[in-house]
Amino acid sequence: MKKKISMKTIYLLAVIAVGLVGLGVGSTYAVFTASATIDNPIAFTSNLSSVNEIIDTTSVNIGANETKTITLKVVNTTSSTLNYAAWYNTDLEGLAIGVSSDSSSKATGTIAKGVTKAIDIIIKNGSTNTTTIQFGVSSSVDQISLGAKMKAITNVIEPDKVSTTLILNAIGGLYSHDESVGDGVGNIVDIDTTHYLMLDPFNNLRYFGTDPNNYVLFNCKEYPDTDCEVWRIVGIIDNKLRLMRAEPLDQPLSWDYDVGVNGSSSFQNDWENSTLFKFLNDAYMIGSQVVEYPTYDFGTITLDMSKLGLKNDETRSMLDFNEALWYLGSLDGLSLPPYQIYIEEHDASYSSWNNFEVGGMPISIPYASDYGYAADLRQCTTYLYSYSSCVGWNWMTSVFAPTTNAGLNTWLMTSYYDSSRTLAVSVDTEYNVVTSEVRVGGAIYPTLYLNDNVLMVDGDGDGTASNPYKLYVG
Repeated sequence: MKKKISMKTIYLLAVIAVGLVGLGVGSTYAVFTASATIDNPIAFTSNLSSVNEIIDTTSVNIGANETKTITLKVVNTTSSTLNYAAWYNTDLEGLAIGVSSDSSSKATGTIAKGVTKAIDIIIKNGSTNTTTIQFGVSSSVDQISLGAKMKAITNVIEPDKVSTTLILNAIGGLYSHDESVGDGVGNIVDIDTTHYLMLDPFNNLRYFGTDPNNYVLFNCKEYPDTDCEVWRIVGIIDNKLRLMRAEPLDQPLSWDYDVGVNGSSSFQNDWENSTLFKFLNDAYMIGSQVVEYPTYDFGTITLDMSKLGLKNDETRSMLDFNEALWYLGSLDGLSLPPYQIYIEEHDASYSSWNNFEVGGMPISIPYASDYGYAADLRQCTTYLYSYSSCVGWNWMTSVFAPTTNAGLNTWLMTSYYDSSRTLAVSVDTEYNVVTSEVRVGGAIYPTLYLNDNVLMVDGDGDGTASNPYKLYVG
């Protein structure tokens, strides 16, 4: 998008345009070296390296009724303090071009040697035509005189403000109790049948039922909606918003399987020290490595985390590294309802390991209780080992369907106590919760906590599959 204009060309155009009347652009203009990737937002850089010539400009395309923001960095690489002026060239009516009121620098002024200034310029095309606008920067040790086609940027424009709400508050604010149901083991559970939200016996707010409106765009290249993954909101658990990836990672992975010296292998069902836990909170979180992941039944799997992991710092900044805890209680049976499953997961007396909880590592996979409480208790109050009868009443079964169709179990993070075998629980291909050896490969659905400061764009997304909620990075 960069166009070179020599000094001779500028003079020639001036002669053609206004006869022999000079435009005063001779020795007053600095070198303008632009390197630009035209995008939205757009960024380009002007390196002021002399005071006698313009050699570069940058063109920006903008569609009808479109708004774009340019971030123009002006760098003074000369040995003198310079006057500078940002300008544009277009004849199209209906344009509004000005400096953002949030900009850290003005479009005109002085710039000392070695200083860099960033100018945020807003372009609003109110016409019905697509156009190309030429931008440039002029500089001089003296007063600047622009040519006839060069319009100085003098207006100040207020940027369009995005209306946002803390997503934790937005989801919590949806709940309105309108029905109470029994959970099959003597507890009364309050539900919201409009939003399909359930207040479980432990005061957690959970989405339940066939297909609630709990879709959200996450792990985006650019927020709120550029190159995003679809995730599902599990609910507000332990006062934190919990999300689960709506599709599995593209390879089956062991819950735990370590290959040691001379090919020796070991495995255990201690989540904090498991291969999967370390992978999710290292390679998956960093999102830039190629890693080798060992599995007992699928061999060593090569994973390109630049395509599979978290995409950028904006996404990582949304995670809760400080307050969210994962509880590591083990189950001692599967003939249990979600209520008892949750108790054992959150009770240190059920943990077979020294550490009962782990913090500072925000990424995991779903609990068995998450799966249990995703069911509509008006239709399903069975034990988790027979949850195949709840298919159609539990939104997680539709999430796990691609895994089931591929003949894979879905790993859950809840371990299982057995003195003779090393087990954790999984959802089998019939959607029942079963025990599995931790070394075997299964489908992985990353699950995580967001921090309390994550925002949601108001009015742009309703949580449906066709219009998910959108997050905002402010």
